[in-house]
Amino acid sequence: MLDRQIDAIHKSTRTHFASLCGVHNRLRNANRHYYNWHLNPKADKVHKIAVTVVALIAIAIVYRAVLSYPVADSGRVLGATTVRIDVAQTKSGSSDSDGYSKSILYNN
Repeated sequence: MLDRQIDAIHKSTRTHFASLCGVHNRLRNANRHYYNWHLNPKADKVHKIAVTVVALIAIAIVYRAVLSYPVADSGRVLGATTVRIDVAQTKSGSSDSDGYSKSILYNN
């Protein structure tokens, strides 16, 4: 019985990422719930499942972003391009009919 408790405490001090070891130990010392959770034998499995789910969500987000990017069709990008042209004000204080800038929409 005592050997199992010693084993559980020893296992709860380990991390999968060495860079997180200091943070993990500080949290174990400062937070009783964190300490007790890591004594739970199922904690490691739950952590692995959580990391897998987060990784799959991240992959899905990146995959969706890549698929939504405009596709080139025979050298032309599908969609429209907006170009803004700034018009300089003349010496008399007048400018182009609608102000200082114009937007031109080119449909491909």
